[in-house]
Amino acid sequence: MPSIQFSRIVILESLEKDKTGRKLYDDLRLINIQHDRNIEVIYSEVGTKKEFLAKLISLKQEAEEGHWPILHFECHGKDDTTGISLANGEIMSWAELKPYLTAINIATQCNLLVVMAACYGGHMVQIIQPIDRAPCLALLSPTNEIYPDEILKPLTAFYTELLNSLNLNAALNKLRSYPITDGGYDFKTAPDFFQSVYVGYIKGCSDQKAFKIKHRVKNMYMELKKSGISPHGGLGAIKKILKQSQPEYFKWFYKNFFMTDLFPENKLRFNITFPDLQEKAEHSKRVLSANLLENKK
Repeated sequence: MPSIQFSRIVILESLEKDKTGRKLYDDLRLINIQHDRNIEVIYSEVGTKKEFLAKLISLKQEAEEGHWPILHFECHGKDDTTGISLANGEIMSWAELKPYLTAINIATQCNLLVVMAACYGGHMVQIIQPIDRAPCLALLSPTNEIYPDEILKPLTAFYTELLNSLNLNAALNKLRSYPITDGGYDFKTAPDFFQSVYVGYIKGCSDQKAFKIKHRVKNMYMELKKSGISPHGGLGAIKKILKQSQPEYFKWFYKNFFMTDLFPENKLRFNITFPDLQEKAEHSKRVLSANLLENKK
């Protein structure tokens, strides 16, 4: 797991009722005082998209001044898994949210942990592409529908342990000790995002029999459109990306995603190589082939 640095926990809430964010803030403020870690716990309530985006812009500016947050969202997730809804009913798609998170992550040198306390929050990963900068260092979120009590108790335990030990692994273990009715909390890091998507690209480019480039490009385009994303350059741009999934291009994708061009020290934090991804792609294909043979029996 890559290292993480932060100096504040920012709870951004946009709920009409069951304000779990406020309850979480009240608990964490007392816990934080006991440990005296010099970590700020901040609570902000926003009702509209305009207020929401203004707060994100402000957090980016503050991060540039050295105030690096863990960014915690308390809101409702859309049932179609494409984004979140705010207190006034406005919708914020993952695609709309991504550039603001990316800006904060750049300001923190790829140290932004996003905690998405919203139903289906884990589906934010669908907008992450290796051609972009990483929008966060890691994402902690429920995968399915979740109830208020399943937010407050596990996440209070998570932050209590984090403030107590400053150990992210220990904090995640505390959170996972709480049962969830449907699904659970998922924790994914920037290397997880990058490897998952890039392995898919390698597989799509290397196995022409199983994945025709033209067919795969069309499918990817439709998947992005469903997620509310309009790929710049259309089908041609996606086709070019797929064809460029070769070792010489991997270096550029890696450098851009993990920001090693801006922060060379990130090379020590994110140890991923093209041969590693090739091996993962080959392993995935072997497993798929074995499953297909098993199903035919």
